[in-house]
Amino acid sequence: MTVPSGSAVYIRYKDHVIFKNIPQQVAEAAEREKVGWLTKQNEEIMLIEHDRTVQSLEKSRDQ
Repeated sequence: MTVPSGSAVYIRYKDHVIFKNIPQQVAEAAEREKVGWLTKQNEEIMLIEHDRTVQSLEKSRDQ
């Protein structure tokens, strides 16, 4: 699925994190969520920006 760059996205995924500093291993991947704006996507990576400057503020600086 291709989503246009700059689109708002909600992603739900399984995070297979290795917890090295806990006494008991975690058996299952943690389910996580991410909300933001898509900045790049290809077959290997999806970059999501979760904090950005409001465009109207950028334009007011140029005046």
